[in-house]
Amino acid sequence: MPAPNLAPWGRNMVSGAKTRFSWHIHASYAGDRELMAVEVRPQIGGVMNWRFAVPTATTLTAWGLMQTGSGRVKPPKRALVESKKAVLGNREVLLYGAADRLSEGMAACVVFRKEAMPPFVAFGVEEVTDHPGACTMERITFVLPGEEMRPAEEGT
Repeated sequence: MPAPNLAPWGRNMVSGAKTRFSWHIHASYAGDRELMAVEVRPQIGGVMNWRFAVPTATTLTAWGLMQTGSGRVKPPKRALVESKKAVLGNREVLLYGAADRLSEGMAACVVFRKEAMPPFVAFGVEEVTDHPGACTMERITFVLPGEEMRPAEEGT
């Protein structure tokens, strides 16, 4: 079975202030300054069948659900998707997610070591009824300390 092709951040990508989700970055996780967490929850209502996508070289130290204010990730219980290969745009990614309901009080979360921070983390909801396997993703990108943005070279 081929890997699912996720909607790239082109025509289906939600960007800027039009995001469907609230994103929160934890600069340290569980008191460990070497760990970083990305927490995502719906802005309104609830969602199920959620998915994180990270580049295949990314090693997560934890992923799952985080109750508002708890600061701790707990494992999801319903229809787990773990390390499932997929393609996002032209990048191979691994999917992590579940069917547990996310809401204002319950977020999805991924945790990784800062030294192994991925270039991006994407998040979306799988369309299980109309288009099984299809998932429109939003993403955040990370800039490593010391990286600088420069104008593009002339002619590129």
